[in-house]
Amino acid sequence: MTDLAALSPAALREHARALVRPKGGPHWLDVVSAVGRIEDEGLVVSWGYPSTRAWALAELDMDAQMYVQTAKLWEAVKRVDQPNLWRQVSRSRALSVLPALSLGGDPITWLLYASEMPAIEWELKLAKVDITEPWTTWRIRIPRSLVPTRDAALRRVAEGLGLDPARARDADVEHRLLATLLEAVLGVTEPVEDSP
Repeated sequence: MTDLAALSPAALREHARALVRPKGGPHWLDVVSAVGRIEDEGLVVSWGYPSTRAWALAELDMDAQMYVQTAKLWEAVKRVDQPNLWRQVSRSRALSVLPALSLGGDPITWLLYASEMPAIEWELKLAKVDITEPWTTWRIRIPRSLVPTRDAALRRVAEGLGLDPARARDADVEHRLLATLLEAVLGVTEPVEDSP
């Protein structure tokens, strides 16, 4: 029996982690990577299962929610190829960082936050990521000749915000870039309010 009173805060934290994930037990990243690769390579069909989900629920003792979380984590891990950073983050924090990443947050910064921040600071940081705002669809038609100009403008804004310009047309990033463009226009013009 470990004398908990004799442990430093850091040692106590590691002791608690070891209790939750026994030595020799797989890290969540290993499980996610294995299931993700099986999905990507379509291996379960030859094993007699209609889908990776069906196989995972039957043979890995996953429930439906855990499988969905695993699939989401795999997509993030593939997109942000930083296995050493992911390994430092708990599964629950990895899941909670996904909205920030999908909104275009810098992956390295967010993974470092997730691995190093104390719980209270972490919760405050996450609270600043607003994913609850109501959404509306805005569609505009533009001449085909303006498409390169639009794309170049979105890439330029992405670079200015420190985002990957290649993601400028991703639906989960494009709205942030358009918001920045619209705010820039309002900064140099006088907004006109609709009259009743």
